Amino acid sequence: MVVVGDGINETPALAQADVGMSIDIDAEIAIAASEVVLLSGNLSGIINAIALSQRTLRTILQNFVWAHTYNIALIPLAAGVFYPLLGILLSPMLAAGVMSHSSLFVVGNSL
Repeated sequence: MVVVGDGINETPALAQADVGMSIDIDAEIAIAASEVVLLSGNLSGIINAIALSQRTLRTILQNFVWAHTYNIALIPLAAGVFYPLLGILLSPMLAAGVMSHSSLFVVGNSL
C-alpha cells in the first residue's frame, strides 16, 4: 500500500504504509516517516517515482538472470564436469575472461 501526503495529518499512515511518499518538505516528521520524499510539490512525481522503481526492479532482475545463467552454464564447464562425458573443457584463462565480460555486462546493464 502506498500512502501519499504532506505529513501533517498522515504521519502515522506514512509510517505504517509499505511505501510512504511525502510531498511537502516542511514537515520534518513526514520526511522521517516516508521512504520517498518528493521535493517539488508536483503530484506527477508520484508517477515518475513508480516508473523509476519499476525500471530499477527490471534491471535487477535482468542482472540476476544473466549472472545466474553464466554461473549455471559456464562454471561447470570450466570445472571440467563435461569433460568425461563430452570431452569439452574450457581453459581457466578463457573462463576468467568470460567472467570479466559477464561482470562488465552486468555493470553496463545497470548503467
